[in-house]
Amino acid sequence: MRRSLNILPVILLLLIVIVAVISWIANVYGANCRNILSSEGMRWTVEMIMDNFNRSPWTYIVVGLASLSMIVESGIISGFSKQKYLRQRRAYMLVAVVMAVIAALALILYLLPGNSLLSAFGTFNNSALQRGLFPIIAVLLYMLSLIYAFAIGRFNDIEDVIKATVNITVRIPGYFITLFVASQLIAVILYSFFIDYNLSLPMPTSVKILAVILYGIPLILHLLTLKQKQ
Repeated sequence: MRRSLNILPVILLLLIVIVAVISWIANVYGANCRNILSSEGMRWTVEMIMDNFNRSPWTYIVVGLASLSMIVESGIISGFSKQKYLRQRRAYMLVAVVMAVIAALALILYLLPGNSLLSAFGTFNNSALQRGLFPIIAVLLYMLSLIYAFAIGRFNDIEDVIKATVNITVRIPGYFITLFVASQLIAVILYSFFIDYNLSLPMPTSVKILAVILYGIPLILHLLTLKQKQ
């Protein structure tokens, strides 16, 4: 599986070339699309490479992987299936207390009148809290796992924390190459065949489904290869 994943970026590059050729042929025959091989299209391609990548969910993926890596390396989940010794039970109790305190603070903040994290109408929808919910959850899971790891003595210093944070990320470098090329493919498709689309609009449903497939499935497969190696 790992070998197939390593050639995936090459396949995506070939798809970019195919899309470019199709856009050129369709444009020649008067279809309502932009020719990526035209001078305008080539300028756009060069100028937008990094912007295209920045529009991918790479920041969410990095944060999510850091949290997942800490959960795995801390042993907070795997510890449930093992016989618990005194220090481990105390670690779980500490985590439970911290969770209770965080939950109480979150409830108080949520119920406070004029909560700045809510929308102007005092609702969760379209609020800063809603937009930041994923990183908040990721950071909380990270911190709880970190507390557990120190409480049971699994981590001793900051070096252990750093290694645990990046353990998964550094073991799947090929995924980030795939992510970069996939972001260019999606951008080329949007530029060529969705002329009315602009960044202020939601991504067309068909392209959104394609993005979920191109970003999500390779990530899952890369994570599965890590499990197979263990």
